[in-house]
Amino acid sequence: MNIRESLTQSPLLAYGLISTIVLILVVVLLLNRRSSGSQSVYFYDLSAGQIVLAKSGDSSPAAQSSSRYPFPDGEAGAWVRAAIYSCGDVSTPIQAGMTLEEVAAAGARVVWLERYPTDVLGMIEKRRQGVELSTEEAERLSRAPILVATPGELAWVPKESSVGQKVMGSLGEFCPEGRPVFVTP
Repeated sequence: MNIRESLTQSPLLAYGLISTIVLILVVVLLLNRRSSGSQSVYFYDLSAGQIVLAKSGDSSPAAQSSSRYPFPDGEAGAWVRAAIYSCGDVSTPIQAGMTLEEVAAAGARVVWLERYPTDVLGMIEKRRQGVELSTEEAERLSRAPILVATPGELAWVPKESSVGQKVMGSLGEFCPEGRPVFVTP
């Protein structure tokens, strides 16, 4: 008996084979999608007061931001990474150019912003370009905290500090009756 006859005589076998092929294709497509370079993520332009899209590998404040922002630790690009959450499905997709109010009207919220200290941005950019860091630079970069702030206050604190944990913990206040959903482009 050949394969065609086996499949014709046993619809269950045919269904199983087709299901296996479809499953393999889905897994391959998902793996391919995840490994195809940097994915887009949301940033917030502090100067313009709008959501922007950038690649996930971009340092924050993003180097390609043409506008500058006076952070307490020095001036840098005005784009900072935005952690956007919803309490379910967003009514309108979050798009570049939206303000915080428009994000809220779509059923989501920028819960916190994050960035690196300005004194390590040059090291991050060097590493991203494949330039080897000195031992001192690598050690300094490994100790550099990620800073977080709420969009309304912009009081930048280390993410791992107790105040930083409270900033990120405000997520629970946002969705008191359900589980928050991280919104991606």
